[in-house]
Amino acid sequence: MQSPSTYSHPKMHLDMLKWCRSQKGAPIAVIENGDVLVTKKTAPNLQNCKVLMKNKGIKINQIHIRSASEIDALLAQMDPHFIQSLSKVQLQLRNCIEKAISQNVSDVHIEVRLTQCEVKFRQLGELVLYDTWSTELARKICFVAFNKETDHTQQHFNGHIPQDASMSLQLTSGIRVRIRLASVPAHPFPSFDVVLRILNTDAQKQLNLSQCGYSSQQTQLLQTAIKKPSGAIIIAGPTGSGKTTTLAALLSTLPKHKKLYVIEDPVEKIISNATQIPVNTEVDSKGFASMTRQTLRLDPDCICIGEIRDHETALMASRAAMTGHLVLSTVHSNSAINIIQRLLDLELTPSQLADESFLVLLAFQMLIKVLCPHCAVPINDCKLNQEDIERWERYFLTDDINFFDQVNMHRSYAKGTTHHCTHCNNSGYLGRRVIAEIIWLDDISREYILKHDYLGWKAHLQRAHFHSHIDQARLLIKHGQVDLYDAEMILGQFSPFEKEIQGINYNNIIKSSYDTEQTSTATD
Repeated sequence: MQSPSTYSHPKMHLDMLKWCRSQKGAPIAVIENGDVLVTKKTAPNLQNCKVLMKNKGIKINQIHIRSASEIDALLAQMDPHFIQSLSKVQLQLRNCIEKAISQNVSDVHIEVRLTQCEVKFRQLGELVLYDTWSTELARKICFVAFNKETDHTQQHFNGHIPQDASMSLQLTSGIRVRIRLASVPAHPFPSFDVVLRILNTDAQKQLNLSQCGYSSQQTQLLQTAIKKPSGAIIIAGPTGSGKTTTLAALLSTLPKHKKLYVIEDPVEKIISNATQIPVNTEVDSKGFASMTRQTLRLDPDCICIGEIRDHETALMASRAAMTGHLVLSTVHSNSAINIIQRLLDLELTPSQLADESFLVLLAFQMLIKVLCPHCAVPINDCKLNQEDIERWERYFLTDDINFFDQVNMHRSYAKGTTHHCTHCNNSGYLGRRVIAEIIWLDDISREYILKHDYLGWKAHLQRAHFHSHIDQARLLIKHGQVDLYDAEMILGQFSPFEKEIQGINYNNIIKSSYDTEQTSTATD
């Protein structure tokens, strides 16, 4: 999934905001870092701006030429009355979130311990330290986040018990961001963790399926499935793999004359053409299954269930699909085929799963980092472990590629010094993209499901040119778009041993072991 649109709303300098707004007819704006935005460098009020900034002790950074409409829009976003109404703790919370958004962070981890708090950002799937706070400040920020900023507060924040909430937070730049909060107690008492999942902002554009990273063939299959009048589309993947983004991209393609209900815990991405229903999984009458049953009485065309996690919800999803509704949902599984096993674990029967009116398409996805092509380093120029090189050569040998000529790596492995890259802000990556696998449920697939023959099903899919998410990762590596170590971090080692044992007759191995054991016993 390509990175969402960058944070394109700079923060205005509050000490200059009132003066900038008073400059009618000659738009001018001063950014927090000291940059000045004007329509032309000969603007009549530019010199006065410089003098005023100097008197206020504000260091002038750079002068940028911008359109009058862009400057007016920036000034309009800033509401001084709103900012003045915020406490220092509320401002600190917003500053942290704004910094996270500017760095394309998915989660903010606030780890509160006895003497100190560490604030960490999850960037491109990895945790990095952002700041350290005092324990007292961290407790105040968490208290404010849960008790003053959330959509609905059922109980006061208590770090001693697990709690969940969601909020729509207005930042000082004027944009809004949806955030999901979760807390859990930690050792030693009274330590706790709070994680803020940044769901979306109104500055982000809705991604389409190809922007998410799906191939053209996979996109075509998904678009065909979403146009069907009934049946179920199930998407699997680990936590944080972009399933919600993919669902939103699919749902956004539905025509406006379709009635769409989205049942979520909590409401995440705002979908303009949907009625979004929050659920409370702690109350049976407000859980996924109950809300799905209720929406069936509301004349829906399409129902999106945030997650199928129990038998009752799985049963309601199957009934909704089989009674003429289009159903979309997610499950936790490690492959598209294993979605079937997961639904069997939730006590759906093989005959239900093989019913042609139920499942239409199964998808599995993960996110993988995309190398910056401007500073990626050819593998020949890298300092690498010789054992890794030999293992990769053996693993990729059957691909008939010149391994060292085509593969790129992260520049941190380069020999010698590295240069600063403005394209990726010196990170080495341009974001993340999806690696996915998609299965269209045909009659042959349904027969394999009825027979519980999943190995036979997998062989059938491979004969039909099915590509797994690992196959897609291998292709990206081959084209120099993905770092080998990054791929192995989420997929495990590319072991040549796994490829070498493919096709071995395990019955013969077992029989050979048995014969050896019997001979050994007889000898003894």
